Amino acid sequence: KGDTDVEGETDIEGETAIDGETNIVGETTWEGESNVEGDADVEGEINVEEDADVEGSTPYVKGGMAVEGENDVEGESVVDGETTAEGESNVEGDADVEGETNAEGETNVEGE
Repeated sequence: KGDTDVEGETDIEGETAIDGETNIVGETTWEGESNVEGDADVEGEINVEEDADVEGSTPYVKGGMAVEGENDVEGESVVDGETTAEGESNVEGDADVEGETNAEGETNVEGE
């Protein structure tokens, strides 16, 4: 029930039981940069066989995705809300697409 000032070293060699409350008041700050360093190569096919309607804003992807097989979309992909990217993505290697990416359905973006 007071203040405890420790000005040296404190070695605890047994157990310490805390039966009250422990409050930590402070901040956690992340400060740095995010860099994209590498290649983004597309070595396969990208086919769009149906409609791709965009009725709002489309966010962009700053980075890459490694796809080594097939990525088939046969239904509908609907985004009704918002997608906000307020940071940066770290890609420090290669982003290679070596398979096929087929979009056989509809892709509707109805938000921002």
